[in-house]
Amino acid sequence: MVENSVDLGVLKLVLTGPVQFLAQKNILAFDFTRMQVQLFGFKLYNGFIRGGSESEQNFYQIGVSKQAFFSYFLVREEIIAARGRGGGLALWVKSE
Repeated sequence: MVENSVDLGVLKLVLTGPVQFLAQKNILAFDFTRMQVQLFGFKLYNGFIRGGSESEQNFYQIGVSKQAFFSYFLVREEIIAARGRGGGLALWVKSE
């Protein structure tokens, strides 16, 4: 399961969904199928988005070419860098 969250003051948005790592190609494919919205810590919404139930069921049968993915080109203890399917650059830095 992959999770991406954003905190905007008292508002929190969390997206989650299935993920698979293809080690031979350094690819991490994912799909955000669920969303949770919180305000002041109270859940306003927690459920599927964009046909998420069906997307989760079919995720592992769909080819990577039709999924969102990151292709990793640098992996170190303190930093990870990857290119997205659309060509964008993603950077993750270890924080304490």
